[in-house]
Amino acid sequence: MVLQDFRTWTETDPDTCLTVTEKRVTWTAADGDHDSYVIRDYGSAIFIGDFTHRFKFEITDMENGGSCATYGIGAAADISGGNDFICGVSGSSVAAFTLLLARADFGSFDASAALAVDTLYFVTVTRTGTDVNLVIDTGGYGDTNVDTITISLVAADAYRYIITFRDD
Repeated sequence: MVLQDFRTWTETDPDTCLTVTEKRVTWTAADGDHDSYVIRDYGSAIFIGDFTHRFKFEITDMENGGSCATYGIGAAADISGGNDFICGVSGSSVAAFTLLLARADFGSFDASAALAVDTLYFVTVTRTGTDVNLVIDTGGYGDTNVDTITISLVAADAYRYIITFRDD
């Protein structure tokens, strides 16, 4: 597995709520009022066909109703095309949240079971044809499965951008 150096990605952070290091992007006070994100352009149609991406995340504090995107992939940098997709967090209380997987046009979406703050989650995103599966584990990749959510894409588009965080 190739690890990313987030210091080589493009950071947009007008409100200085992000801290970017080699192996981690940390955000503080993500409240939906920031246009902050870290994105990488991998080049034209680099993600074509089937692929698997892995990331881990932990929410240490959540407002009721808070939300943000933790991962997105798209053909354009704004990750808004109808067949682009995002994985986002939606706070249902101060102690729990759900992980959402959705096409950017919300033509297909799925939500996880309730997840707890202060827990490290290991997420595997796999696209096979037009199906996208998101597997949520604790303890490590493939360890203890918490939930699996799935969406369908209109077509198996080629992608070039990955975004790690968006709070707007």
